[in-house]
Amino acid sequence: MVLHTSDYRTVLESFNESEIEEILDEIERDPKKHTYDNVVEYLYDSLPRVIICATDTYSLFRYCLFLLSRLKVPIVFDSPRLESIRDMGEASRVLARNILLLRGEESVTTLFEETRTTIDLYLALISLFEVQPQDNHARLLDFVGSSPYIDALVADLFRTAGESGDPQDLIDIPSGILDVATVDERQMRFFLDLSAEHGLDGLTEASLRECLESDRLEAPALCALLRYVGDKGKTSLTPSLNRLLRQPSLEPSILYTLVDVIAQLGDSASTKVLGNLNASDSLTLSEFIRASVIELERGKERRKSERSEGITLVQCAFYGDLTRPGVLSGGGLGTFLRELGDYLTENDEIADVYTFNLLPMDRAMTEPLLEELRDNHKLVRIPVSFELCDEALDFLENEYEIMRAVRRTLERYDIDPDIFHIRYTDNASKAVLSLAKRLGKKVVFTLTPDPHGTFMQNDKDFRPMSESQLLRNLNKVFIADKIIEGVDALLLIGFERKNSQVLPYFPQLLLDSTIRNKPLRIVAEGVRPEFRLREEDASIYPDLLISHEGDYQLNPSQLGRPIILNAGRLHPMKGQHYLVEAWIRSSLNQSYNLVLVGGNLNNPTPEELSIIKRIEELMESRPELKGQFCHIPAVQNPKVRLLEQSIMSSIKNDLPNLYVCSSFKEEFGISILEGMAAGFLTFAPRRGGVSDYIKDGNNGFLIRTDDAESIRTDIEAVLQHYERKDSLHEIASRGKQFARERLDIGSIGREYLEYYLELLRLDSVG
Repeated sequence: MVLHTSDYRTVLESFNESEIEEILDEIERDPKKHTYDNVVEYLYDSLPRVIICATDTYSLFRYCLFLLSRLKVPIVFDSPRLESIRDMGEASRVLARNILLLRGEESVTTLFEETRTTIDLYLALISLFEVQPQDNHARLLDFVGSSPYIDALVADLFRTAGESGDPQDLIDIPSGILDVATVDERQMRFFLDLSAEHGLDGLTEASLRECLESDRLEAPALCALLRYVGDKGKTSLTPSLNRLLRQPSLEPSILYTLVDVIAQLGDSASTKVLGNLNASDSLTLSEFIRASVIELERGKERRKSERSEGITLVQCAFYGDLTRPGVLSGGGLGTFLRELGDYLTENDEIADVYTFNLLPMDRAMTEPLLEELRDNHKLVRIPVSFELCDEALDFLENEYEIMRAVRRTLERYDIDPDIFHIRYTDNASKAVLSLAKRLGKKVVFTLTPDPHGTFMQNDKDFRPMSESQLLRNLNKVFIADKIIEGVDALLLIGFERKNSQVLPYFPQLLLDSTIRNKPLRIVAEGVRPEFRLREEDASIYPDLLISHEGDYQLNPSQLGRPIILNAGRLHPMKGQHYLVEAWIRSSLNQSYNLVLVGGNLNNPTPEELSIIKRIEELMESRPELKGQFCHIPAVQNPKVRLLEQSIMSSIKNDLPNLYVCSSFKEEFGISILEGMAAGFLTFAPRRGGVSDYIKDGNNGFLIRTDDAESIRTDIEAVLQHYERKDSLHEIASRGKQFARERLDIGSIGREYLEYYLELLRLDSVG
């Protein structure tokens, strides 16, 4: 009997590469297997005996697709062409078809001619990364402007091609790129950023000056033009920049970009120009100008001789704000990074930790750009010209700007990192990786199966998706593979060196010896074990729950009832609307108050607003429950921890207080750990990595979180099953002890420190 597991270490230790070679040899020897359908059928039958971590149809297909690329005989694609693509399974099949056709010397032009939809074109372009034909670059420029996803891939193809040759030989900049009357501004931005990134010539200073001194360009295109001027070192245009700076009522995105470029070009007269700039209405802009003047005065010489001993680490946290978890897209990871950075700087081996956030112009008024979180741990907010509404798409459309903004931040503050640590599968992480490789710096990537683990609605059936969902997910899958290939080291999230989430969806970790030999460690996340409740904080419960900015407060007459608590950012994947519905439509509301903490309730994003409206609809259906439900807007993490402590000290009942995480899945779950550490009886999703540390019925409970009904059913089953309520309190107590003793930030931080030191030692030995 074949053991089936997806635990990383167990699979790696039992893996026999010769068995894979035997499967490939069998395919290559048998001509009947030289067709796509027969190969896939054979692989589907053979691989489960060898690849014991394939957990569902998609993970098995990922391994099939990877092995198809290793076959040394031509494979004929014999299946009919799909008329439409509705899920990730069909998209993967089309990608395989494209790669096989190109390997069979099918013309790239023919492949492009077959594309009818954006997804068709996207999959055709992805296949070029696998086959890399050399004669298609001019053709690629025809697709620019058709979709942000297509633009990003075209830029990446040129980036890849440019690594092995002179980009100027690959790209002909359209002569009319600065002609607003004939060129779409999105196309203009693309060519300007592409030219700035690769240092391409082709735009005359006369045409650049004319555009700078006219008022024809919208802010995004003008910012791209300014970036090009700065990165090309066009110091002769400094007078034009100074004149532009004197224009009244410049948009913030233009003003910040302009100040940055003037500082980048470095002109003695510019110091005075910036120094005289009035920014009294914005503390953020004032600080940015001061930092730019200091950079100008310092000149181009870096002060490497003054550098402190020890590691300089940059950890990237581009979602939300570290100081405001639960607002916008800020979540538990921000809390963890803050605690981790604080811990690391307590050690002599660490010189400095910088945590980088992006700061869009619509928020840049009173935020400090450089904020000391602790001695030698600084939060650095990086101004960018675009707004953050849909981060994944915004990062995709502005990848080069992010790359440049991070580089300019390093230059502005004279930061010389040893290691960058990136954590999300998105174009912002890819931008940092590209920059780090150019700077010769080490990059660590925390790899998670996001969104890979969400493509199946069961083990066999794929979840249908809209075109926009497919494009978003295809982009994330592509980025994850590119990042794995490019980084120096990998980190997986898991407790006791176990991770069962990643190997099913990343065959290269097992089958590619180069990637398999990269330094890799499995490390848990952690929390500060205790938040002592001071006497002056004791009244945070009930004060916060009966008087706050939200529309739902607890009725003072209901304060003696136990609490169901959920804290985190408002997002459809976090499932707060399902939790409210489960509470409303169950017996839970007869015994428990429900308290949500998180979200910007005054100025919500579209995603936050969708959850708020759904909650309002649910509460309107049961108005009598309003005084038993409380929704508090996001507050600082210490305040959440104090609220948890206050609830536990104030409400002692036969029924335990519950912390319920309603997320579709959690890779680890910082808010879950915090609830456990406070003493709540914890309910967490089965999907993701929580099962590595919550042992169902021992120190907490794992529940289904597909919808409201599954949450309701699983929580009620637990509460009804345990007739002795003191046994539930015992489980909560074990959870509290476990979180405080086994997952405290000190022990977890030590593992991170050892990993960083090991990575740099390996580099020095190499």
